[in-house]
Amino acid sequence: MFMKQKQEHAIYQISLKVLFRDGEKVLITIGDKKDIDLPGGRIDAVEINAPLEDVIAREIREELGEDVKFRLGKVLFVNRSFGEVAGLWVFHIVFDAVYLSGDIKLSPEHISYEWVEGKTYQVKRDAFLKKDEEKYERFREYFESLTRN
Repeated sequence: MFMKQKQEHAIYQISLKVLFRDGEKVLITIGDKKDIDLPGGRIDAVEINAPLEDVIAREIREELGEDVKFRLGKVLFVNRSFGEVAGLWVFHIVFDAVYLSGDIKLSPEHISYEWVEGKTYQVKRDAFLKKDEEKYERFREYFESLTRN
C-alpha cells in the first residue's frame, strides 16, 4: 500500500486590488518603489468576517481619498508575489471597477497616478519589480484583451 506523504501548504496573505475604468481610460498608480501598482490592500485582522466589498471600500478610502465613488465589478485576474516587507507570499485578487466620481488624493503608498488609454496602453516589463513576473504577465494579458474588444 502506497502512503502519500503530507505536503506542507503554502501560506499567503490576501490583497484585494482594484483596476478602475472611466470610459476607455484605466487608472494606473505607481507604488513607492516606482513600480506599477493598483489601489487596494490586505484584509485586516478585524475584517476577517467583513464582506470583501467593505474591505475594498476601506482600502480605496485610505489610498485614494474619501471622495472617490465607484461601482465594483467582477474579478479580472489574480497573481502572486513575495511581499518583502512582511516576508510572506501575497495572493492578489484584482477587481474591475467603474470610477464614478471624486477627487483622487493619493496616500503615501503611491507616488503618482495616471489615467491611460486602455486600448493603446503598452505594458512595459521594466515598470514592474523584477520579482513580479506573474503580475506583469497578468497586466499585459489584461491590456491586450482590451485591444481585441
